[in-house]
Amino acid sequence: MTNEPTQDQPINVIYIAGWGRSGSTLLARILAQFDGITHLGELRTLWVDGFKHSNLCGCGQPLKQCGVWQAVIGSAFGDIEEIDAKAMTALRRRQEPQSQKLLKLLMLPGQQQKFMTESAAYRTVLATLYRSIHRHHQGATIVDDSLHPGYAYLLNQVANIQLHVVHLVRDPRATAYAWAHRQKQGLGIYQIRDSALGWGLRNTVTELLGWQRSVPYMRVRYEDFVQNPQATVDAVLALAQVTPRNSPFVGAAEVDLGVTHSAFGNSDRFNTGRTPIQFREMWKQQMAPEERRQVTRLTLPLLLRYGYQL
Repeated sequence: MTNEPTQDQPINVIYIAGWGRSGSTLLARILAQFDGITHLGELRTLWVDGFKHSNLCGCGQPLKQCGVWQAVIGSAFGDIEEIDAKAMTALRRRQEPQSQKLLKLLMLPGQQQKFMTESAAYRTVLATLYRSIHRHHQGATIVDDSLHPGYAYLLNQVANIQLHVVHLVRDPRATAYAWAHRQKQGLGIYQIRDSALGWGLRNTVTELLGWQRSVPYMRVRYEDFVQNPQATVDAVLALAQVTPRNSPFVGAAEVDLGVTHSAFGNSDRFNTGRTPIQFREMWKQQMAPEERRQVTRLTLPLLLRYGYQL
């Protein structure tokens, strides 16, 4: 293998944070089409979701049979069939700060040293995993669309990882409608009220994370992204100091998507070929008026801060 990165070479990570149903999979996959960038999905849930017996890699193969993942996991942790995914998941859940705990860590810096000690074991796991991904992809920038700010906070404490946070925001009424629509298909887990409250907390904590001087940060509205995708992608690449090579754009709002080996994410990760980037606002016509008012009330401060109309 040529140009293999050294053990102490910085690992460039573009981390997409925010609330679900906000276009993160599409943004991550577009970024991964550029030379020197790779996307392996929502790595936060690799152990709990990626290692499920029924889960497929983005290439279409069962994850454990995918050659890319066999190489990444094999060089980092040993035989992929021998990984104790339940133990890894339990460790992450113990040591990754949820949004409420992260809020305290960000507001009370004196608590951070204690957290560093408590999270040492899982940060070692992350260092090993991301180093292996980096090495097997010839030092490529890694796009991780795990969304959760607590996981981003952990990554930012891992030696040699250079984290860049892209805070992706979408109108909370649109995300609440999208989650409810998934529920009708038996896929989602958030009711309208829960989505609104989760949207507010997740985005508040992500924004606070962006105030940390050690974290390069930018906020992107989904609505701006899908209406001007090339400008958004260029801005993200500039944040991560990545020189764009071999753009996947075949038009102002169309990309040519290749296969990515994403461990987990929504079903759009399997789509390949020429893909139009479409701006959809079905919620404006189809969301029940009372549900729309409820979400607006629960998210009003941030809704206005992010420039959304009532």
